[in-house]
Parts: sequence; structure tokens; C-alpha cells
Amino acid sequence: GGNTLFATGVYVDSLVTSQGCDSVVSLNLTVNSVSSTLLTATICAGGSYIFGNRSVQLAGSYTDSLKTAAGCDSIDTLQLTVNQPASIVLSIKGNSTICAGSSVEVSASSGFQSYSWNNGATTPSISVGTAGNYSVSVTDANGCVAQSNTVTIAVQNGVPARPATI
Repeated sequence: GGNTLFATGVYVDSLVTSQGCDSVVSLNLTVNSVSSTLLTATICAGGSYIFGNRSVQLAGSYTDSLKTAAGCDSIDTLQLTVNQPASIVLSIKGNSTICAGSSVEVSASSGFQSYSWNNGATTPSISVGTAGNYSVSVTDANGCVAQSNTVTIAVQNGVPARPATI
């Protein structure tokens, strides 16, 4: 009686009743170990990860304590990495103002897994012959999405040449 036990084992204790009789109490104690799990996860900047009952967005280490079916503590640790999307820049091969009937090439930075232009194209470069604003969303090797800057292409209608006066 009066002992605090921390280890698995069989414990025997003798007790004396108020009438002076001895009682022998035997305890077969099983101490379950704490369950511990290390999780690693990666998200893209701006995303979130649900861990326990919370949503986390910043890189770091997070801990959550739970009760197992046996009533023991279970400790989960999350190591979260946040990937920043790669930088994407558009370039124009030529002038952003073109003559009617001609075109100009607009290119995105290379090295991405996929390209999705606002005109529906899915290639790293597009040939543009129509006035408008052009941009692209790209997906990098980590699955992160980045949005490019916007370039504006203008189309200049041809003006008939004037005859030279002499």
C-alpha cells in the first residue's frame, strides 16, 4: 500500500485489517509504452496541412497528444516543410506591338512540369497574333503552382503607304 508503480511486473503487498488479520494483495501490472509517431509532410506556400484538430501553414515541428484505445497517451510529431514556388517570368521575342497578320513568340521560364496559359495552350512558349493580355500558370517538380506576370500584346493595323511626292 502507498507505493507508486511505474514498471510492468507482479507486485505483492501484505495488509493488516483493523481486526489484526493479514490480507495479501497481488497485482499483475502491465505498463503500456507511449505510442510515438513521426510524420513528415510537405506543402506548397499558401497551402495548409490538417494535423490533429488544427490547420498548419508554416514550416516547423508540431506535436499532438492523443489517447489510444487502451487509454494511454499517443504522441504524434509532424515535421512540416513548406516549398516556395519557383519564380516564373515571361519574355517576348520581339516587340509587344505587332503588325496585323504577324505574330510574336511569348515564352515562360523553362524547367517546369506543366504550363497552362490563359489562352488554353500548355506549352512553354506560345505564338501570339491576337491583341490581348497573356499569362501562364506553371507547376514545378514539387507540385507547387506559380503565376507569371502578364504581358500585353498590341496589334497595329496596317496604314497604306502614301505615294512619295517629288
